[in-house]
Amino acid sequence: MLPRTRKILDRCNAQLPLTLPPSITPPITTPFEQPISSRNEECDITLNTPTPTELSKTLSNVEPCSTQTFPLTQKDASLNSADSSSNSSEFSEYYTSSSYQPSEEAVSPCSSPVELLTDADDVTYTQEVFHGDLREGNSRKRKGDKGQWKKNYNKLLRMQGKKYLGYTNPKHERMKQNKMRPERILGVRCESNFCKRSKKRVCEQISDEDRKNLFHHFWSDLTWDQRKIFVSTNVHTTSTKRNTTENTSRRSNTLQFSLPGNDEHGNTLRRPVCRIMFLNTLCLGSFTVQSWVKKGRYGMHPSQNNANLNRKKTSRVDVEMQTRHLDNFLDALPKMPSHYNRKNTNKLFLEPLYKSQSNLYNIYKEYCSSKNTSAFSMKKFNEVFHSKNLSIHQLKKDMCDTCVAHSVGNLSEELYQQHIKNKDKARNEKMCDKERAVRNECILLTADVQAVKVSPCITASAIYFKTKLACHNFTVYDTTTHHATCYWFSEIDSDVTASTFASLLIDYLERHCLSKRLPIILFTDGCTSQNRNAILANALLNFCMHHGVTITQKFLEVGHTQMEGDAVHSAIERKLKNRNIHLPSDYLAVTKEARTRPFPYEALMIPHNFFKNYADESTWRYTTIRPGRKVGDPRVIDIKAIMYKPTGSIQVKLNFDDDWTDLPLRPRQIPVITEYKPMHNTPIPITATKFKHLQELKTVIPPDCHGFYDSLPHK
Repeated sequence: MLPRTRKILDRCNAQLPLTLPPSITPPITTPFEQPISSRNEECDITLNTPTPTELSKTLSNVEPCSTQTFPLTQKDASLNSADSSSNSSEFSEYYTSSSYQPSEEAVSPCSSPVELLTDADDVTYTQEVFHGDLREGNSRKRKGDKGQWKKNYNKLLRMQGKKYLGYTNPKHERMKQNKMRPERILGVRCESNFCKRSKKRVCEQISDEDRKNLFHHFWSDLTWDQRKIFVSTNVHTTSTKRNTTENTSRRSNTLQFSLPGNDEHGNTLRRPVCRIMFLNTLCLGSFTVQSWVKKGRYGMHPSQNNANLNRKKTSRVDVEMQTRHLDNFLDALPKMPSHYNRKNTNKLFLEPLYKSQSNLYNIYKEYCSSKNTSAFSMKKFNEVFHSKNLSIHQLKKDMCDTCVAHSVGNLSEELYQQHIKNKDKARNEKMCDKERAVRNECILLTADVQAVKVSPCITASAIYFKTKLACHNFTVYDTTTHHATCYWFSEIDSDVTASTFASLLIDYLERHCLSKRLPIILFTDGCTSQNRNAILANALLNFCMHHGVTITQKFLEVGHTQMEGDAVHSAIERKLKNRNIHLPSDYLAVTKEARTRPFPYEALMIPHNFFKNYADESTWRYTTIRPGRKVGDPRVIDIKAIMYKPTGSIQVKLNFDDDWTDLPLRPRQIPVITEYKPMHNTPIPITATKFKHLQELKTVIPPDCHGFYDSLPHK
């Protein structure tokens, strides 16, 4: 709604088309392109915010940026509860902090989709799965259907005379909408002997058919305001003729009721009736009638619109021009594709040129001034901004090197199109697997490592010049049950080699996937030292042979590896803002607080004696997973998918559209390994310099944390 006081400026005579020279045409972005972030090191990026005048000059010659709109991916419905198998005694002594196991009720299957957002062709579901507080600005990003709100929906039912949920006002409590009110029905007629003998009332002369017609006309043909007029017209107020008490009575008038009807000639007449006859015929309460009559004026109830008669109005032409300028302004803003993040799948983010929503609104007002038109209020601006599914963007992910090379002209169009094609194929493959997981045909997992954290991590200035203890978080996320396990460990517990991640991944599979007896699909990025190597491949193959399951490992395109597990890391990052970390174990509390619905993340602190040595080549069946043998043949980085079979064989795909092919290497025939050697017998010592710096940092951390840093092994 427009503000009451708005100065209407002279609008421009003609709408200038926004055009952009071909040389600087903005690229069409897709929701799967990756924004910038920092992984293992912070990116030092300096961005200059344009002034309102500069941006206004730019926007005056910019054509609205076209963006592709992708249908929201079908949200995962929780079909099966996460496995809550108990930990073995060996497992329990490994973990130094309590782990969270979701109950059967916490991840029980949804009886039905919560809300259908799109047409039948593009089915999209939302459900109560949260990864921290993703809201910014308004809590509702899209324009809601106010008619379906609980309050408004029941109000409409009440006004239609149907059964609805009413309010109760308990003593010393807030008003609640929790009482079911019955449907309006025709009440019993008057049976009073006084009315039968009275010459002024005609209750006996009104037939049941007339009462039924009046009831249906009142509740089916009239609006709520018309019903008020009907009551005010047929109820007359007169002064009281006699007092029944000696003291002053609160009763100052008498209500005379009548029901409309027709005489034998078809003329409308009023038929006096008693109060009971009037209320039961219309199915109204006594207080309702008294209130409507009291507020009525000469038989007419005052309209609510009278309060807006003196409001200064803006012409429709001006409003249309304001709307057009606002749409052009928002469409012309440079946008970044959205980060894949469950709830905000196809949200578009503005490039990091604006400090805040207020800063953007000030630029919009400057733009309107240059167009000689008045600007909308900030409330209206924010409503339109969020209705377009936009957000102020803050860089979180690394930009794809291939896409950057193409944008600056260092990569041919053919190679770039092949890169985009591979990206889309990987995305479509994961989407199909998610649908299979929803149908309970497989288990779909994603795994990734969060950016390196340090301990201690506080705001003291001394911390910026000292080396600190590195901490890592390996996260495994189930896309169906939304269960996530965060394995935290520090650099004294293990390194970041393939054996470390293989130990953590095997542990998750044993605890959460074996009871379902379903094929397992694992999506990861293509990091060779972490996910695409012979160490992890032999570990997963031995797991499949030991437990009789099939695991398929698939890799996303380099530079476009956004996964559902990234939402876990994002939620933890938001929770870490303005939070002091004194010990590595403090990250466990932050992780559990990062999500509350449907259940917290499972957070574990892993000691050094937990990790197994999967790098021992004597335990390998395949010495390499390279799909070729000679120069020019496909390499390990060309593999798109690996299938581990319980028969002891490995098959690969070089393209998601290809058939499975065996590795050109005969596996070694060794028995299934049930127990691997430990990877570390003692904690890994840190450098003497780091130990010295940590000792110096004890002056800015609580005294009860000093013992941990004193006991750190060091060289």
